[in-house]
Amino acid sequence: MRLSIIPVLIALAVIGVAGFWVIPPLAQPQWYHDFADKRPLVGIPNFWNVISNVPFLFVGGWGIWWVLSAESRESIKELSERWMYLCLFGAIGLTGIGSGYYHWEPNNSTLVWDRLPIAVTFTALFAIIISERIEPRLGNWLFGPLVGFGVASVAYWHLSESWGRGDL
Repeated sequence: MRLSIIPVLIALAVIGVAGFWVIPPLAQPQWYHDFADKRPLVGIPNFWNVISNVPFLFVGGWGIWWVLSAESRESIKELSERWMYLCLFGAIGLTGIGSGYYHWEPNNSTLVWDRLPIAVTFTALFAIIISERIEPRLGNWLFGPLVGFGVASVAYWHLSESWGRGDL
């Protein structure tokens, strides 16, 4: 149990939230959607950009299979941890779908579906790290709010873009 790290995490959270008032809004540049390889193949536009997301599907599917298997019961004993890992691997699999969709037709509207599962992946992973390395109860307690903040950050960006004053 490393509870001495909690004040550091709180300080980092406060600094991050303070950044909302200090850093001016930053819109998503439209050149972001220009990719080097735009060649279509077998009816798929931007073929290599789209297909490069298939490994995310495999890793997500394999992770879900492993978490649900009897083999994982040695490594993941707590039910709450299982749910966190299922969310993590589910989000990794959805990253393959969302990113493939974005690369099929790159624009701000499809970019939401790329960023959303990525945000869930990173926030779920952060909660798992807290749970495994600092304090299990803290990681369990923070899991929902962290994933919620990840989703909210993507929703905020998308709404701010639709309002014409994008804020990454």
